[in-house]
Amino acid sequence: MTLLVYGLTWMCICSGIFASQSRPTNTWAVQLHDGEKGAKALAESMDIVYVKHIFEDYYLFRERHDKRMTVDIRRALVNAESKVEWFQQQIPRERHLYSLEENANQTYIVPHFNDEHWQNNLQTYLYCGDVHMNVLPAWNRGHHGQGVVVGVVDDGVFSENPDLGPNIAEGLSYSIIGDSSDPTPSDAVFSHGTRCAGIIAAKANNGFCGVGVAPKAKIAGIQLFASAVADLTDADEAMALSHNSNNISIYSCSFGPSDYTNALGGPGPITLAAMKRSAEIGRGEKGSIYVFSAGNGGPYGDSCAYNGYINNIYTIGISAVLKDGSLANYDEACTSIFGVTYSREYGEKNATLVVPIGPDSCSTKFSGTSAAVAIGSGVISLVLSANNALSARDVQHMIARTSNSNGICRQTWKTNAAGFRVSDYCGFGLLDAGKLTSLAATWRSVSEQVVCTYKQLEDRLIQSDEQIKANVTVLPQSCLNRTIQHLEHVLLTVNITFPHRGHLRIVITSPQNTTSVIVPGRPTDEEPDLAWTFMTIHHWGERAEGTWLLHVENTHPQLNSTGVLHDWEVSFHGTIDAEVQDGDTDSSTVPPCGFVPVGDSNVIRHSTTLTLITLALVMMLCTQ
Repeated sequence: MTLLVYGLTWMCICSGIFASQSRPTNTWAVQLHDGEKGAKALAESMDIVYVKHIFEDYYLFRERHDKRMTVDIRRALVNAESKVEWFQQQIPRERHLYSLEENANQTYIVPHFNDEHWQNNLQTYLYCGDVHMNVLPAWNRGHHGQGVVVGVVDDGVFSENPDLGPNIAEGLSYSIIGDSSDPTPSDAVFSHGTRCAGIIAAKANNGFCGVGVAPKAKIAGIQLFASAVADLTDADEAMALSHNSNNISIYSCSFGPSDYTNALGGPGPITLAAMKRSAEIGRGEKGSIYVFSAGNGGPYGDSCAYNGYINNIYTIGISAVLKDGSLANYDEACTSIFGVTYSREYGEKNATLVVPIGPDSCSTKFSGTSAAVAIGSGVISLVLSANNALSARDVQHMIARTSNSNGICRQTWKTNAAGFRVSDYCGFGLLDAGKLTSLAATWRSVSEQVVCTYKQLEDRLIQSDEQIKANVTVLPQSCLNRTIQHLEHVLLTVNITFPHRGHLRIVITSPQNTTSVIVPGRPTDEEPDLAWTFMTIHHWGERAEGTWLLHVENTHPQLNSTGVLHDWEVSFHGTIDAEVQDGDTDSSTVPPCGFVPVGDSNVIRHSTTLTLITLALVMMLCTQ
């Protein structure tokens, strides 16, 4: 019954969110341990319709259209306690794709000659330009994403597009909308997922469009959206984010709560359970990897701190930088972003992102953190092709140790007590495929994760013009007789009554004096109360032991608002190992602005002379 208690607690915390969005559906998610046969028997005994298997021991049921018997179903499920572990009526929640797509008249049919946009120097973000992910060293070592399957959870994928067709994973795609194996969108205008898939794994040397970051990775299209905005139930998301998790290495997810309505939303209890299971035992028990977009809400004052998909220990949150390393105007800030990759400003004329569109077209116009997440998924594909034994947590540790913080993201950096440079906008920095794949070759898996949780009951008054200061002391050997020597994630759950939740700013400070503005505030968010879990990775590598400080501040004292901090809980995740190895991160195999053609073999074939000539030509182009 642990999950039942956890699920009900989570639902109580978030009930205000759900109630304000949509009416309940006539579908029910039920957890029971009798398998599909038992689920069908339960449906027959209750005179309801068995719909489908969600994942593991969760099943979906529907009330009959000729009856409206919600109260009767709830009563029957409660009475079936010996068979039913947990149940929940499904309530749609609004979710958005995080794209900044430009007008359809900017797309065109590409002439059929060899990867035109690559040859025309329009993919400098992969091999040249002011900002790039150092992809060439990874390619030169023979790492092109082979053996890796990326599930693109989006509005579908046009698998017949010439840049995607050869790299579609046979039998692994799925449409939640159509309950079928065909993820093809209804119209070419819905090409968001196709664009993302192309950035990840567009076929190289096929005479069309461009080249993906991991041109030999496979794509599984998982259609969760029918348009840019959708009302999704918890069961919908759980099915999408656990679909074929033993065979899907990475879930690339460019969606989340609304960027501009001050939404406070995240995965529901079934989705959380699905992600936990897949991250721990998916991909042959190495863990499936979730890559999520930080969102495009910068112009609206949004922060990804209020995004429950990013504030999740099982995800790698990705944001964007522009071609010169500066921040995009749509970037959001929070302490749960892991890193950044390349993207472009909406409408920018001097930067390109090459993407396939629809069944047979191509464009250089794609923007936003959706594109950044796709690039991030491609880079992680290269890492897994270098060492497929890596766990999901291994990849997080490697990103923390290899990402580049030089010359990007302005003066947003700080160095924590363990020596890691971190930024509210850029996490650990720009993903470096060369260093990551080099480190992957010698990486020893991190040890078991230890979790230590402290809950503080306060019931303290929040005055209009004063800070609340609270603390908790982590004692030696206090976490199952072990001490966390190397922190990974720190989660803070608060339960606060306050007139305007967006007017609350919360800072936590570690015993080593590293601060995290874990709740930055949203001036336009005037919804009442704050009951939410926030995450910071800015204490990565520090020790948990010592006194942690909590500061709660009202950012609008002139309104004379008061409230109550009822309780707060801090959860430390990390290892008892004091050190995690550095390994070899040499990236000098290929010059950073070089051009290396991608062949059809697992090892790139090229003559030294041709490479030098091509390198000289490309360097001339890059300096113009």
